[in-house]
Amino acid sequence: MTKIAIIADDLTGALDSAVYFGKEGYPTVCYLEWGEKTISTLSPSEVTVFNTNSRNLPEEQLESCLKPYIDWSSSAKIWFKKIDSTLRGHIGRELEIFIQQLKPDAVLVSPAYLDTGRTVNQGSLFVYGVPLEKTELAYDLPDDCRTSQLVKRFSYKSNIKMKHMNRTEYWNKQSIMDTIETALLQGINVFSFDMIHQEDEALLIEIGTKLQTTGKKILWCGSAGLAKALAHSLPSKLKSSLSLLINHSRLWIIGSRKMISHQQANELIQKTSAAVLLISGNSLTTEQQLKIKLAVEEKKDIVLYSAIEETSSECKPEIAQHLAQAARNILELYRTKINYIILVGGDTGSIFLQTIGGNTIHIIGEIEDAVPCSRVITNDHHEFILITKGGSIGDVGTLSRVWNWINKGRE
Repeated sequence: MTKIAIIADDLTGALDSAVYFGKEGYPTVCYLEWGEKTISTLSPSEVTVFNTNSRNLPEEQLESCLKPYIDWSSSAKIWFKKIDSTLRGHIGRELEIFIQQLKPDAVLVSPAYLDTGRTVNQGSLFVYGVPLEKTELAYDLPDDCRTSQLVKRFSYKSNIKMKHMNRTEYWNKQSIMDTIETALLQGINVFSFDMIHQEDEALLIEIGTKLQTTGKKILWCGSAGLAKALAHSLPSKLKSSLSLLINHSRLWIIGSRKMISHQQANELIQKTSAAVLLISGNSLTTEQQLKIKLAVEEKKDIVLYSAIEETSSECKPEIAQHLAQAARNILELYRTKINYIILVGGDTGSIFLQTIGGNTIHIIGEIEDAVPCSRVITNDHHEFILITKGGSIGDVGTLSRVWNWINKGRE
């Protein structure tokens, strides 16, 4: 039986949250886009994670998409709805569907992710101290709801009634508990919280735990930061060590068009002698094929990327398809010579894993905050290490540090 069920709307979010439970020693498996007919056949793990890939779905398709995942997860002891730390996606409407089907007594919401500079103060989300709507990340929000205010963002295209707990008003456990109990009597059961310091996360976990001891069913809703705090609050189990595969070539797929992702890629390219390929269509040119062949023979890195676009979110669907298809073509030719795949950007990552039949991901560790490492075995029994990173996560040196970590396998 699954103890903890995590449901995320994209690949990197699913893995970012899952890794913290794996690090605490809980067997953790992530499944990608399983339909209603096959989901009932899945083998439950102690922590079962689903990527619904619903972030960019049309609104009218959300309920039918989410229902089988919610139904499957309903018997879990802990429910966790993963949302983006910069409020992308149908966060309000998806949460509303969860509430309608699971019928929790209380929903505790925290999109903050302190390790990556996402904080909440006075009900608004900040990214390294800058209000969300004043950052490039605001381009990913709906044109008519580019806001950092949590209550406003969650009520967008939903009927959610949320009460926000300002840190200056509700500064201890008892005051928060009293406010929650009063709100529940008034028919309000969704609560968001200011989150600035680690102590704020610990207090929120304490609040949720206290509510559960009174018999209330809790739905946790938040970023990987909340997942990390929740995982750390659970009893630790025997932890497995993170082992490296014998190192061959590494395939880097830069599926995000965020400025920071391209800066990271440029830093990586300058540090290595990688074969760099700008992908603009489904097929590789003769010159690109030759570069790949030489890189594989010399066990060098291969970097695939698309043109940058500062106002875009992740890759547009057709570009993501091109990157995924190019990566698949490379693997078909050199499947035994490439055993590390590094994916930057959730949309492209999901499409790529679908094309190669990599629907089941076993979480094995974390390289650094928000950069999880997993083991994937495809339907035709090809095994590789998967490293993922969200498009807006990290600093300029993040991918270079990943490269350093992988290179330990050659020492």
